[in-house]
Amino acid sequence: DIQPVSIDSYMRPSDKVEEIPTDSLENLEKMIEICEKNNIEIMLLEMPSGTSWNYQRHNAIENFANENGLIFVDMNTCTDEYGLDFKKDFRDYDANHLNYYGALKATSYIGGIIADNYKIENRSNSPDYDYWNEYCESFKNEIMGVSSNDTKLD
Repeated sequence: DIQPVSIDSYMRPSDKVEEIPTDSLENLEKMIEICEKNNIEIMLLEMPSGTSWNYQRHNAIENFANENGLIFVDMNTCTDEYGLDFKKDFRDYDANHLNYYGALKATSYIGGIIADNYKIENRSNSPDYDYWNEYCESFKNEIMGVSSNDTKLD
């Protein structure tokens, strides 16, 4: 579905910082501790959201990321970089859920950030992951009505 959205107050710049709720902060710190113990690199990510996110929340997470040496990608502050279109890329009036077209843009952008910042082995040609390519092909056939036997997700 495509739901055109008009959000007048979307991500108005602000110097204010919203306090991170204690429970959320404690859980985040526990997750970071577990990841560090297991040598797992961390990226904080906020997906585009027209009404459940704001600049004050962005500032809080950005401060936390900076204090902890983490990468923070806020897809609300870089919409031009990946071409988000509020008239075409959401499936709900609140602009909190991307539709297929918005998801393509967002995942492509995030994939580039991951490729540039993290060492993740490409296993798309491994026989152990053939099922992934089969599911991808099935999805493309069902959703898009196309077949691309020679295309694999990398």
